Amino acid sequence: MAVISFIRTKLRKLPTFIKYHKIPVTPSGLQMVFNDARIARLKDRHVGRRCFIIGNGPSLRISDLDRLKGELTIGCNKVYLAFARTEWRPTYLAVADELVALNNRRELRSLKLDKLYSWEAADILLPDRRATVIYLLPHPRDQHGEQTLGFSSDMMKGSHGGHTILYFCLQMAVYMGVREIYLIGLDFSFTLSPSTGKSLPISGEILVSHGERNHFHPDYRKPGETWTRPDLEAQRRAFQVARESIEGIGGRVLNASRETKLDVLERVAFDDLFD
Repeated sequence: MAVISFIRTKLRKLPTFIKYHKIPVTPSGLQMVFNDARIARLKDRHVGRRCFIIGNGPSLRISDLDRLKGELTIGCNKVYLAFARTEWRPTYLAVADELVALNNRRELRSLKLDKLYSWEAADILLPDRRATVIYLLPHPRDQHGEQTLGFSSDMMKGSHGGHTILYFCLQMAVYMGVREIYLIGLDFSFTLSPSTGKSLPISGEILVSHGERNHFHPDYRKPGETWTRPDLEAQRRAFQVARESIEGIGGRVLNASRETKLDVLERVAFDDLFD
């Protein structure tokens, strides 16, 4: 009933909202008008369930995805490359990086999945009737004015960046009421490509692939495809903040990856999570 009341309130304010914000009457523009209602419907939707967040590192096995059928899962970016070999499909597909969105726009739009997009990705991928868009929050500052890393549990306000799509997913899982979270395919190791000499305001330095293998699928990133340089130290700090934030509300986040170099999350054997 609370969600219905929320939607009715939004509808009453709709004409004024469109006029004030000068929203174009286009499919993308109209989708954003109703986006808050989509976010509201996700609040505490999965209380009491465990969640698997899937990184796409080389250690990810297709056979592991088969075991996740029926589980609550958040897949990332080009995990759809596994679909030809498994009946498993993620409950949600998350995309935050604008280059991933730009390079794979046609494939991502065609997927019949519920999707979670950052504002940057949505600007490229909308309209998409199954997408929910999350706004980007600035990081808070401490008492000395120094910028710190925020972790949001309220997606109505937005999510904080953490230099990895998995940080976005962790915030989404907490908002949806999950308190038991497992990460897989988080190898936390990359072979870098040459730089293009260009960069993006949020994502950072742009690299161009020469065929390096950093993911579970051999065609994940083909030669000539651009991507952004991973900042592993910044990611490490983000995972530490995520762990502290989730444990602070009585939850836990564990690393069930078969191979990983990340040392700030407690390890658990993937096979031990299933009867």
